[in-house]
Amino acid sequence: MAIQDPPRMHESMILYAQLLEARNRARRWFFINLAIAVIGGLLSLATYASESSNPEGGTYYVMWGAIAFGGFYAAKCAWRWLRCADVLCALDS
Repeated sequence: MAIQDPPRMHESMILYAQLLEARNRARRWFFINLAIAVIGGLLSLATYASESSNPEGGTYYVMWGAIAFGGFYAAKCAWRWLRCADVLCALDS
């Protein structure tokens, strides 16, 4: 009995699997970056609230890096997520 090569996946099936993985990765990083931006905003609001209630005043911190970069990368990942979803829908039909 001869040993046969395992069945090879068609190129389009490989592309489809790669697109699924890219979509899932973009979705995962979207939520991570969105959480970073939200946490940065909440920390900024918390430091502002604690210092504004102090009658002597004080210093509060704005976590602008977390807010700006988290928001930017969340938007970038949302774009990738939606683009992959559009391509996958086009391939399905």
